[in-house]
Amino acid sequence: MSASTTARILSRCYLEVIRNTPLLVQLFFIYFVLAPVVGLSGFAAAVLSLSLFEGAYVSEILRAGILSIPAAQWEAAYSMGLNNRQTYRLIVIPQAIRTILPPLTSQAVSLVKDSAL
Repeated sequence: MSASTTARILSRCYLEVIRNTPLLVQLFFIYFVLAPVVGLSGFAAAVLSLSLFEGAYVSEILRAGILSIPAAQWEAAYSMGLNNRQTYRLIVIPQAIRTILPPLTSQAVSLVKDSAL
């Protein structure tokens, strides 16, 4: 959702790579390839891979929640003189929380289940 082309490309690549590879493959790659090079412990490698994996899904949940707010709400906030930051803080995020909470709760349960890997 960024206006920066570089940020959009980097985030899109991150999301596509993480969401299109199985968690077990990511765990193996980080533990057997990345951890020895960087010097991570097994626990740190597991936390890193679970964080990257779940972060990709949570970012999609947040993006969908923000996009679910009607354009009229954005226009009303801008017509009241709110800047972009105030629009997000006062108008968009409070309304998006209702949409975001159920799938975010489901993702938290998924994280607990995935930690068994």
